[in-house]
Amino acid sequence: MLFQMKWRVRKKAVGQILVDRSKVIESLDINISNVDFKKLNNDWVEFTLESEFLFTSGEAELRLDVNDTLNNLLLVLNNTRGDVRVEGHTDDKAISTFRFPSNWELSAARAAAVVRNFEARGVNPNRLSATGLSSSMPISSNSSSEGRKKNRRVVLKIRALEGDFEKLEALNYDSTPLEDVELEDVELDDINLDSIDHELLMQILNEIDADAAQASP
Repeated sequence: MLFQMKWRVRKKAVGQILVDRSKVIESLDINISNVDFKKLNNDWVEFTLESEFLFTSGEAELRLDVNDTLNNLLLVLNNTRGDVRVEGHTDDKAISTFRFPSNWELSAARAAAVVRNFEARGVNPNRLSATGLSSSMPISSNSSSEGRKKNRRVVLKIRALEGDFEKLEALNYDSTPLEDVELEDVELDDINLDSIDHELLMQILNEIDADAAQASP
């Protein structure tokens, strides 16, 4: 079954957007609580999470209360096939402990913790990589506490291969078959992963896979 997909896009030609997948990807907006989303270019998207949300200060074990957010990110990973680069970043305040002699070790361990979590959830490890960048790539000034907080982060960069984002269109959907809807009348909304029924979503994605297999010559 083909579903009418709901998107909010910053384009005028709605019908053309539904036909041209590259434009859909260009205007893609994915909303997940505690995660900042950014489109990098035609192939890569980026998700940023503050370290305070994921970890206790000076540690590299994921908090137990971050599972809902990681589940939502997992949906994105399961609907893309490209590389997943996980980067750990810190502020410029030095750390010196037995386990983490410097921020290089801390940032690397935090990136690795996220990678291990996704691998344990079934993501192909050949797609995953973890890199610790310490304080080498700040996004804000380290002269203020707010700036240092922004710099302490974990970044997921996901490469989307051709066709990967078609499944993401099912994250918000209307059960009306697409062929019965006038393209000009399609309502477009943001993807909001926090509000979906995951079991229902997986059922929809499986139906899309089955339909695609039947349609293949």
